[in-house]
Amino acid sequence: MSSECRLPLFVDCKEVDDSIKCPGDSGYSIIPLFGKRVRVRKDSAPIRLMGCLDELSNITNNVRLDLSNNNAGKIAAIVMALSMQLNAYLVQGTDERLAKVRDVEELLMAKVAELCRGFKGPLAG
Repeated sequence: MSSECRLPLFVDCKEVDDSIKCPGDSGYSIIPLFGKRVRVRKDSAPIRLMGCLDELSNITNNVRLDLSNNNAGKIAAIVMALSMQLNAYLVQGTDERLAKVRDVEELLMAKVAELCRGFKGPLAG
């Protein structure tokens, strides 16, 4: 299992041979994925991605709260919304949800472009 964006283990679960083992479930979960209930390994890509997006949402929420009066806080709020919409799209898999992901993505790109307009960088003379 990668050391990046690791999910916390439940109290009764253990990491064994680079995979997660939990008593009673053989290391599998049933999750909603693209509108269907699917059985996946607890260390599978969808579980990891959902966990990483959830973690990103938590981190950006802390940044948003700590830096609410500046541009970093504004960007963090949009990134938080994007990660939440992406997770919702993974669960629902609908065109409507994908449109919401794209709307938030466009908002993020517009805000970054606005903030960077005219920026010459620290090396500009």
